[in-house]
Amino acid sequence: MPIMRATLTVDQELELRAWLTSGRAIGIRKDAGLSRSSVARDLNVAESALWRWEHGHRIPRGLHAAAYYRLLNKLARVPAA
Repeated sequence: MPIMRATLTVDQELELRAWLTSGRAIGIRKDAGLSRSSVARDLNVAESALWRWEHGHRIPRGLHAAAYYRLLNKLARVPAA
């Protein structure tokens, strides 16, 4: 099993912040057909925490930021059906 890095590069952190502040994070999630509750469950965070991230009230940190970035990055690169 590959080792997951707990931190993001500066570029990845900037990209995540841009997705969150622009509303693109919500769009990526919705375009993939995922509910906020399912993503929150997968990231092991409260749904309210994910709502705060997606609406720019908070920025995820540490392991949660890395996991959320990797999920959004993967979903953003999947071609639309």
